[in-house]
Amino acid sequence: MKYLALSVVNATRSMPLKNGSLLHLQDSYKDVFREVMKTIIGNDYDVNKSYILSGCINSGSGSNYIISAGYIFFGLEVYRVPAVSFTIAGGQTAVVNYNSTNVNGVNYDPVQFTDGNNYNVHYESIMTIGSAVAGSGVSDFANLIRINEHQHIVINPNTNLIPSSTTTGLNVTINKYQQISMECQIQTTTSSVSVVTSLFTIPTIARPTATLRFAGIIDCPVDNVTYPAVVNLYANGSVQILCTQYPYASWKNGTKFNFNATYYIH
Repeated sequence: MKYLALSVVNATRSMPLKNGSLLHLQDSYKDVFREVMKTIIGNDYDVNKSYILSGCINSGSGSNYIISAGYIFFGLEVYRVPAVSFTIAGGQTAVVNYNSTNVNGVNYDPVQFTDGNNYNVHYESIMTIGSAVAGSGVSDFANLIRINEHQHIVINPNTNLIPSSTTTGLNVTINKYQQISMECQIQTTTSSVSVVTSLFTIPTIARPTATLRFAGIIDCPVDNVTYPAVVNLYANGSVQILCTQYPYASWKNGTKFNFNATYYIH
Protein backbone atom coordinates (compact mmCIF):
# COMPACT_ATOMS: atom_id res chain seq x y z
CA MET A 1 0.00 0.00 0.00
CA LYS A 2 1.26 3.48 -0.85
CA TYR A 3 2.11 5.66 2.17
CA LEU A 4 4.19 8.66 3.24
CA ALA A 5 7.30 8.04 5.35
CA LEU A 6 6.47 10.63 8.01
CA SER A 7 9.22 9.43 10.34
CA VAL A 8 11.53 12.00 8.72
CA VAL A 9 9.22 14.81 9.88
CA ASN A 10 9.99 16.13 13.37
CA ALA A 11 9.79 19.26 15.53
CA THR A 12 12.72 20.91 13.76
CA ARG A 13 12.10 19.64 10.21
CA SER A 14 8.84 20.10 8.33
CA MET A 15 7.83 18.75 4.96
CA PRO A 16 6.58 20.96 2.11
CA LEU A 17 3.23 19.76 0.77
CA LYS A 18 3.42 18.86 -2.93
CA ASN A 19 0.52 17.93 -5.14
CA GLY A 20 2.27 14.62 -5.79
CA SER A 21 1.96 13.78 -2.08
CA LEU A 22 -1.81 14.27 -2.17
CA LEU A 23 -2.09 12.21 -5.37
CA HIS A 24 -0.03 9.50 -3.68
CA LEU A 25 -2.50 9.33 -0.78
CA GLN A 26 -5.54 9.39 -3.08
CA ASP A 27 -4.12 6.57 -5.19
CA SER A 28 -3.44 4.50 -2.07
CA TYR A 29 -7.10 4.14 -1.08
CA LYS A 30 -8.13 3.67 -4.71
CA ASP A 31 -5.75 0.72 -4.90
CA VAL A 32 -7.28 -0.77 -1.74
CA PHE A 33 -10.88 -0.35 -2.93
CA ARG A 34 -10.09 -1.78 -6.35
CA GLU A 35 -8.39 -4.92 -5.08
CA VAL A 36 -10.93 -5.56 -2.31
CA MET A 37 -13.83 -5.20 -4.75
CA LYS A 38 -12.14 -7.45 -7.31
CA THR A 39 -11.85 -10.11 -4.61
CA ILE A 40 -15.52 -9.75 -3.62
CA ILE A 41 -16.75 -9.86 -7.21
CA GLY A 42 -14.47 -12.76 -8.11
CA ASN A 43 -13.67 -14.11 -11.55
CA ASP A 44 -16.60 -12.23 -13.10
CA TYR A 45 -14.93 -8.86 -12.47
CA ASP A 46 -14.88 -6.67 -15.56
CA VAL A 47 -13.35 -3.19 -15.46
CA ASN A 48 -15.96 -2.03 -17.99
CA LYS A 49 -18.96 -3.04 -15.86
CA SER A 50 -20.66 -1.18 -13.01
CA TYR A 51 -21.47 -2.93 -9.73
CA ILE A 52 -24.08 -1.90 -7.17
CA LEU A 53 -22.67 -1.99 -3.63
CA SER A 54 -25.82 -0.77 -1.89
CA GLY A 55 -29.14 0.93 -2.59
CA CYS A 56 -30.04 1.92 -6.17
CA ILE A 57 -33.41 0.18 -5.86
CA ASN A 58 -36.07 1.21 -8.35
CA SER A 59 -39.45 1.27 -6.56
CA GLY A 60 -41.22 2.90 -9.51
CA SER A 61 -43.08 1.15 -12.30
CA GLY A 62 -43.21 1.36 -16.07
CA SER A 63 -41.59 4.55 -17.36
CA ASN A 64 -41.59 6.13 -13.89
CA TYR A 65 -38.38 5.54 -11.92
CA ILE A 66 -37.98 6.13 -8.18
CA ILE A 67 -34.39 5.14 -7.42
CA SER A 68 -33.01 5.09 -3.89
CA ALA A 69 -29.60 6.48 -2.94
CA GLY A 70 -26.67 4.07 -2.98
CA TYR A 71 -23.12 3.37 -4.11
CA ILE A 72 -21.66 1.99 -7.34
CA PHE A 73 -18.20 0.55 -7.96
CA PHE A 74 -16.86 1.26 -11.43
CA GLY A 75 -13.30 1.06 -12.73
CA LEU A 76 -11.08 2.10 -9.85
CA GLU A 77 -13.49 3.98 -7.64
CA VAL A 78 -16.61 3.82 -5.48
CA TYR A 79 -19.19 6.44 -6.46
CA ARG A 80 -22.06 7.82 -4.43
CA VAL A 81 -25.43 7.73 -6.22
CA PRO A 82 -28.00 10.36 -5.13
CA ALA A 83 -31.66 9.34 -4.93
CA VAL A 84 -33.68 10.43 -7.95
CA SER A 85 -37.16 10.28 -9.47
CA PHE A 86 -37.83 10.77 -13.18
CA THR A 87 -39.90 9.61 -16.14
CA ILE A 88 -38.06 8.27 -19.16
CA ALA A 89 -38.69 10.01 -22.47
CA GLY A 90 -39.89 8.17 -25.55
CA GLY A 91 -37.24 5.92 -27.09
CA GLN A 92 -34.96 6.32 -24.05
CA THR A 93 -34.16 4.32 -20.94
CA ALA A 94 -32.62 4.82 -17.50
CA VAL A 95 -28.88 5.47 -17.90
CA VAL A 96 -26.05 5.87 -15.38
CA ASN A 97 -23.57 8.67 -16.02
CA TYR A 98 -20.41 9.92 -14.36
CA ASN A 99 -20.61 13.36 -12.77
CA SER A 100 -18.51 15.55 -10.52
CA THR A 101 -19.90 17.88 -7.87
CA ASN A 102 -18.16 20.67 -6.00
CA VAL A 103 -18.16 20.93 -2.18
CA ASN A 104 -18.50 24.52 -0.97
CA GLY A 105 -18.18 25.74 2.60
CA VAL A 106 -16.06 27.65 5.07
CA ASN A 107 -13.55 24.81 5.34
CA TYR A 108 -13.92 23.71 1.71
CA ASP A 109 -14.19 25.79 -1.45
CA PRO A 110 -13.18 28.28 -2.56
CA VAL A 111 -9.56 28.09 -1.37
CA GLN A 112 -7.28 31.11 -1.55
CA PHE A 113 -3.92 30.11 -3.01
CA THR A 114 -0.55 31.74 -2.38
CA ASP A 115 -0.92 33.77 -5.56
CA GLY A 116 -3.95 35.49 -4.04
CA ASN A 117 -6.50 33.83 -6.33
CA ASN A 118 -9.41 31.64 -5.21
CA TYR A 119 -9.78 28.13 -6.65
CA ASN A 120 -12.20 25.25 -6.18
CA VAL A 121 -10.34 22.05 -5.30
CA HIS A 122 -12.86 20.00 -3.28
CA TYR A 123 -14.82 17.72 -5.59
CA GLU A 124 -16.75 14.49 -5.28
CA SER A 125 -17.14 11.99 -8.10
CA ILE A 126 -20.70 10.69 -8.23
CA MET A 127 -22.92 8.64 -10.53
CA THR A 128 -26.28 10.09 -11.54
CA ILE A 129 -29.18 8.20 -13.10
CA GLY A 130 -31.60 9.74 -15.59
CA SER A 131 -33.38 9.38 -18.90
CA ALA A 132 -31.11 9.04 -21.94
CA VAL A 133 -30.48 7.00 -25.07
CA ALA A 134 -29.47 3.41 -24.31
CA GLY A 135 -25.70 2.93 -24.32
CA SER A 136 -24.93 6.65 -24.04
CA GLY A 137 -23.62 6.56 -20.46
CA VAL A 138 -21.37 4.54 -18.20
CA SER A 139 -24.06 1.84 -18.08
CA ASP A 140 -27.75 1.37 -18.70
CA PHE A 141 -29.50 1.01 -15.34
CA ALA A 142 -30.79 -2.41 -16.39
CA ASN A 143 -27.20 -3.62 -16.87
CA LEU A 144 -25.94 -2.72 -13.39
CA ILE A 145 -24.72 -5.77 -11.48
CA ARG A 146 -25.79 -6.16 -7.86
CA ILE A 147 -23.10 -7.81 -5.73
CA ASN A 148 -24.52 -7.38 -2.23
CA GLU A 149 -25.96 -10.68 -0.99
CA HIS A 150 -29.27 -9.17 0.04
CA GLN A 151 -30.79 -5.81 -0.75
CA HIS A 152 -34.02 -4.84 0.95
CA ILE A 153 -36.74 -3.50 -1.34
CA VAL A 154 -39.08 -0.99 0.29
CA ILE A 155 -42.71 -1.82 -0.54
CA ASN A 156 -45.89 -0.52 1.07
CA PRO A 157 -49.26 -2.32 1.04
CA ASN A 158 -52.05 -0.72 -0.96
CA THR A 159 -54.85 1.41 0.50
CA ASN A 160 -56.67 -0.04 3.56
CA LEU A 161 -53.93 -2.62 4.16
CA ILE A 162 -51.24 -2.57 6.85
CA PRO A 163 -48.51 -4.97 8.11
CA SER A 164 -49.96 -7.43 10.60
CA SER A 165 -46.55 -8.33 12.02
CA THR A 166 -43.98 -5.98 13.55
CA THR A 167 -41.18 -8.42 12.72
CA THR A 168 -42.08 -9.43 9.16
CA GLY A 169 -44.98 -7.43 7.75
CA LEU A 170 -43.97 -7.02 4.13
CA ASN A 171 -40.34 -7.96 3.61
CA VAL A 172 -38.88 -8.29 0.12
CA THR A 173 -35.18 -8.77 -0.70
CA ILE A 174 -33.10 -9.38 -3.82
CA ASN A 175 -29.64 -10.93 -3.97
CA LYS A 176 -26.83 -10.92 -6.52
CA TYR A 177 -28.24 -14.02 -8.21
CA GLN A 178 -31.48 -12.13 -8.97
CA GLN A 179 -33.32 -14.27 -6.44
CA ILE A 180 -36.31 -12.60 -4.82
CA SER A 181 -37.46 -13.58 -1.33
CA MET A 182 -40.84 -12.30 -0.17
CA GLU A 183 -42.49 -12.61 3.24
CA CYS A 184 -46.00 -11.22 3.57
CA GLN A 185 -48.07 -10.75 6.72
CA ILE A 186 -50.55 -7.95 6.12
CA GLN A 187 -54.17 -7.29 7.07
CA THR A 188 -57.15 -5.13 6.16
CA THR A 189 -58.18 -2.04 8.13
CA THR A 190 -61.74 -1.89 6.76
CA SER A 191 -64.47 -4.18 5.42
CA SER A 192 -64.63 -2.42 2.06
CA VAL A 193 -61.63 -4.05 0.37
CA SER A 194 -62.77 -6.09 -2.63
CA VAL A 195 -61.56 -9.69 -2.83
CA VAL A 196 -60.02 -8.92 -6.24
CA THR A 197 -58.02 -5.92 -4.99
CA SER A 198 -54.25 -5.94 -5.48
CA LEU A 199 -52.45 -6.22 -2.13
CA PHE A 200 -49.30 -4.39 -3.22
CA THR A 201 -47.09 -3.83 -6.25
CA ILE A 202 -43.57 -5.19 -6.75
CA PRO A 203 -41.15 -2.64 -8.30
CA THR A 204 -39.71 -3.19 -11.76
CA ILE A 205 -36.41 -4.62 -10.53
CA ALA A 206 -38.16 -7.63 -8.96
CA ARG A 207 -40.90 -8.41 -11.46
CA PRO A 208 -41.16 -11.76 -13.27
CA THR A 209 -41.66 -11.99 -17.02
CA ALA A 210 -44.84 -14.07 -16.60
CA THR A 211 -47.44 -14.72 -13.91
CA LEU A 212 -46.19 -16.70 -10.90
CA ARG A 213 -48.41 -18.47 -8.37
CA PHE A 214 -47.76 -19.30 -4.73
CA ALA A 215 -49.70 -20.86 -1.85
CA GLY A 216 -51.12 -18.53 0.78
CA ILE A 217 -53.38 -18.48 3.83
CA ILE A 218 -56.26 -16.16 4.69
CA ASP A 219 -57.35 -15.74 8.33
CA CYS A 220 -60.90 -14.36 8.60
CA PRO A 221 -61.74 -12.88 12.03
CA VAL A 222 -65.53 -12.94 11.44
CA ASP A 223 -66.02 -16.69 11.20
CA ASN A 224 -62.63 -17.56 12.76
CA VAL A 225 -61.73 -19.74 9.77
CA THR A 226 -58.39 -20.14 7.98
CA TYR A 227 -58.78 -20.47 4.21
CA PRO A 228 -56.20 -21.79 1.73
CA ALA A 229 -55.52 -19.33 -1.07
CA VAL A 230 -53.55 -18.79 -4.26
CA VAL A 231 -51.29 -15.76 -4.63
CA ASN A 232 -50.79 -14.40 -8.14
CA LEU A 233 -47.75 -12.26 -8.93
CA TYR A 234 -48.27 -10.69 -12.36
CA ALA A 235 -45.66 -9.41 -14.79
CA ASN A 236 -46.80 -5.82 -14.08
CA GLY A 237 -45.82 -6.30 -10.43
CA SER A 238 -49.35 -6.55 -9.02
CA VAL A 239 -49.84 -9.11 -6.23
CA GLN A 240 -53.34 -10.53 -5.76
CA ILE A 241 -54.61 -13.23 -3.41
CA LEU A 242 -57.57 -15.39 -4.48
CA CYS A 243 -59.71 -17.84 -2.54
CA THR A 244 -62.68 -19.70 -4.03
CA GLN A 245 -63.83 -20.84 -0.56
CA TYR A 246 -64.05 -17.36 0.95
CA PRO A 247 -67.81 -16.67 1.36
CA TYR A 248 -67.79 -12.86 1.23
CA ALA A 249 -67.56 -10.31 -1.61
CA SER A 250 -65.06 -8.19 0.31
CA TRP A 251 -62.35 -8.86 2.88
CA LYS A 252 -63.65 -8.33 6.40
CA ASN A 253 -61.89 -5.83 8.66
CA GLY A 254 -58.86 -7.49 10.26
CA THR A 255 -58.56 -10.25 7.64
CA LYS A 256 -54.94 -11.41 7.52
CA PHE A 257 -53.00 -12.57 4.44
CA ASN A 258 -49.92 -14.70 4.97
CA PHE A 259 -47.52 -16.20 2.44
CA ASN A 260 -43.83 -16.68 1.65
CA ALA A 261 -42.41 -16.84 -1.86
CA THR A 262 -39.05 -17.30 -3.54
CA TYR A 263 -38.42 -16.89 -7.25
CA TYR A 264 -35.79 -15.83 -9.77
CA ILE A 265 -35.90 -13.12 -12.40
CA HIS A 266 -33.84 -12.97 -15.60
